[in-house]
Amino acid sequence: MSGAGNQSGYKWTLGVRLLTHQIPRAAVRTTLTYQLHPRLQVGVEYNPRAGEFAPLMNFLILKETRRRPALMFGTSTDRIGTPKGQAFFATVSKNLKDASGRPIALYVGASFST
Repeated sequence: MSGAGNQSGYKWTLGVRLLTHQIPRAAVRTTLTYQLHPRLQVGVEYNPRAGEFAPLMNFLILKETRRRPALMFGTSTDRIGTPKGQAFFATVSKNLKDASGRPIALYVGASFST
C-alpha cells in the first residue's frame, strides 16, 4: 500500500513468500488481505512452519500531498529473527520526484513488538 491509497479495483490479494536460511517462522509466509476502503486493508497471515495465524492491517491515515508526507499505521507478525510476536508500526513517507526530478522517496518508521 503506497501513500496514494489503492487505485485499482482489486479487493482481495493473496501473497506467498518463500525464503531460505531463515528461522522456520519466517521461511514460508502466506497472506490474504481485503481492501475495505482505499485507505484500509485487513487480512490474515499464516506461517505454516510455525503453525501460526495472525492479523494483518494497513491503514493510510494521511494521504501524501505535494507538501505533506503520507502517514501509515499497521500490524503484522514480527519475523525479524523472532520465534513469536506481533509488530505494530507507523511509517511517514514522501515522494521527492517533483522536487528532485528523480524517482526518490524518503521514509522513516517506528515499530513496537510484543
